[in-house]
Amino acid sequence: MRNLLQLFTVLSALPASLCELVHVISVGKNDHTFEPNSIDAPLGSEVQFRFSSGNFSVASSTYDNPCYPDGRFSSGSIPVTEGMGEHIFAITILDDEPVWFYGAVDSEQACQAGMVGVINPPT
Repeated sequence: MRNLLQLFTVLSALPASLCELVHVISVGKNDHTFEPNSIDAPLGSEVQFRFSSGNFSVASSTYDNPCYPDGRFSSGSIPVTEGMGEHIFAITILDDEPVWFYGAVDSEQACQAGMVGVINPPT
């Protein structure tokens, strides 16, 4: 019990910024959406795309061509059925440039339905 109390004391002293090193984006939770669809993630942080139901994917794209892959990353198709639990696809942020992404399974339907997002949007 004493060790557990010491652990909580140490954890409570950590800066809040360390808690921001992992960012979570839910994929397909409400049909063809990413939630949130825009986040700010500092250099070195991890962005987790969490798939909890349906058959979805996520792939990087560009602002000018949002429904087509640019080759930086792709999760591939991730089918998740009830009772499987979440599947996580993670990327690490390597610079402060915007990272555009879209739902790539049946990309025209998903993308046209607004299944797009951005990490570190331009200001």
